[in-house]
Amino acid sequence: MAVKAKSQAQEFLFEKLKKEVEVPGPLHVTEDIVLECPTQEQVEAAHRADDEDESTRILLGDENYRKVRELFRDQPPHMWVAFTQAYTEHFFGHQTPAL
Repeated sequence: MAVKAKSQAQEFLFEKLKKEVEVPGPLHVTEDIVLECPTQEQVEAAHRADDEDESTRILLGDENYRKVRELFRDQPPHMWVAFTQAYTEHFFGHQTPAL
């Protein structure tokens, strides 16, 4: 079977997806804490993590993880749960259990 050369009008699926898929913008937690959408690699690594803290650190990055944990350290646990739900909803469009 002969392989056709790509025509100028033909668009590859990946190119189309990059144009059409809406990737959420940053989540501004505070002036100093701005969280970016995690990459597919980060999401997969977070799923393989041994525990919840490691998973959260992978998704947020080391520096932001430290800042976020410090921010919520003296708050009621309800605040942390609300934060993780807001994070999940912002980046993934649905609520899931806390990070």
